[in-house]
Amino acid sequence: MELKTACACFLVFSLLTYQNVNASDKDVFKILFERIDRLEINDVANKREIASLKAEIKSLKINALETENGLISEIKELKSRLLDSEVKQRAMENGLEMNDSDTHPSKGRQSEGDAATFIQHASKVERKSVTVREAVENEVAFYTTHSQHDVQHLGQNQIIVFDQAVTNVGNAYSSQRGEFVAPVDGTYVFHVTMMGKDVHAVTSKHFNAYIDVSGKPYSQLWVEPYQQSSQMFVINLTAGKIVSVKNRVQDDGFIGQHMSTFSGFLLYQNYGSTGSIIGK
Repeated sequence: MELKTACACFLVFSLLTYQNVNASDKDVFKILFERIDRLEINDVANKREIASLKAEIKSLKINALETENGLISEIKELKSRLLDSEVKQRAMENGLEMNDSDTHPSKGRQSEGDAATFIQHASKVERKSVTVREAVENEVAFYTTHSQHDVQHLGQNQIIVFDQAVTNVGNAYSSQRGEFVAPVDGTYVFHVTMMGKDVHAVTSKHFNAYIDVSGKPYSQLWVEPYQQSSQMFVINLTAGKIVSVKNRVQDDGFIGQHMSTFSGFLLYQNYGSTGSIIGK
């Protein structure tokens, strides 16, 4: 209508401006008005089609959401059935039989009391024969530094005590003794960084340290003066094993504080070989 109004105004203006309008001009204006009418009709139809398409898209979204929710419910139901099946299977493997009236009609249907007894018995068998891996295992992690900047006069094979425990989850590291004691059997990761110091000429002024595991040397660090050297190693430990960093050469020294650090964490916990593991 706005377009038609504008054209009408233009027509009136033309008539006022040009008094003598011939027949051919009138025909032109008539054709223009007809085209305007057709465009307005098409515009209304297009708006209706757009509104219809929007409604259809909204309906499709609602249907898709309902379908997704239905699938999620089915998956949960299947998981629940699978878990029940596994419990019953393990109970039967441990010598417990089910009396199902559908498959063994001669034995009759179990009473509610018998069913409750069976569930309790199956639960006990399940706990004895299956080791369940918890979502959160034993949490073990530590990161330590040295409080002194200039550490000197270390003894041969002396433990380097990193006395500032920045992180000590599980309290497996002792900042008084400089020792990490494995709390559980498992696979552990350790990392040591040392900064050397120009102390003596016995080893060409290189600082020499090593990682010790319950009296057995492992990775070694050979550090140039005022340079850093790092070692990371992965090792299987049984509970009670001790890991520490030791000095190699008598009367040696290093640069401490945050230039030299000792850290580690439990990567995987090892479980006993008896029984199965769920969630591994």
